[in-house]
Amino acid sequence: MITLRQIKQAVADEFGMTPEDLESPSREDKYAVPRHYAMLLCVELTDYTYGQIGAAFGNRNHATVIAGVDRAAGRRQTAQWAEAARRKLLDG
Repeated sequence: MITLRQIKQAVADEFGMTPEDLESPSREDKYAVPRHYAMLLCVELTDYTYGQIGAAFGNRNHATVIAGVDRAAGRRQTAQWAEAARRKLLDG
């Protein structure tokens, strides 16, 4: 099973940041976009609840996770570079 830690690390690597950066309270795009994408991968690739995912990303609540996942899903079609993190996780 893929863990939240693995997802955070893969996304952080792709975006040139640390996993801790994904927990930042900042709403700047340089933090929010990768955080939202990591949340989307957590929903798609794990069985964790929205609450558990939010806790792993700086104690965000489930509604924040849902909003972030929706934003990331809307961007996914134009963000081919972000799919590299997903492939890395699925390919081992």
